[in-house]
Amino acid sequence: MSSTNRGAKRQPNDLYETPAETTLAILPRLSEWQPNSVLDPPYSLAEQFVRRAYETAWMVVALLPLAFLGSEDGESLIERVDMPDVYLLSTRQSFIGGTAGPHDSAWMVWDVGGNGGRIRRLKSVCRAAARKEE
Repeated sequence: MSSTNRGAKRQPNDLYETPAETTLAILPRLSEWQPNSVLDPPYSLAEQFVRRAYETAWMVVALLPLAFLGSEDGESLIERVDMPDVYLLSTRQSFIGGTAGPHDSAWMVWDVGGNGGRIRRLKSVCRAAARKEE
C-alpha cells in the first residue's frame, strides 16, 4: 500500500505475492550463497522476522523497502545485528499488479560473520529479456 493510500484495496491477510522478476533478479546470487533463510516478510513485522531468522541462520536474505534502513525498526536491527549488504532492484516492483509500486525495494543480506554495508544494483530481469528479444 502506498503511504498516500491511493485507493487500492488491501488484500486479505495482506497477501502480496513477490513478483517473479523480483525473485529472478536475486536468484543467481542465491544459488551462489546458498542462504538458509530467504524472506519477504510483512513490512510491519520485518524487524522481528529478520532478527528471529538471524538467531538461527548463517545468512538471511530479505526483500524490504529501501526506506526500511532509515526507519526505527531498521536502525534497531542494524544496532542489534549488523548493517546488511543491499542489492537494489533497478525498477520499482508491483506487488498488486499493474503499475510500479510506491517505493524502491532491495534484497538485504545479513551474513553472520560477514562485513555488511555494501550496496549493489541488480539488473532488471525483464529489461535484460527485452533487450535479448530486440
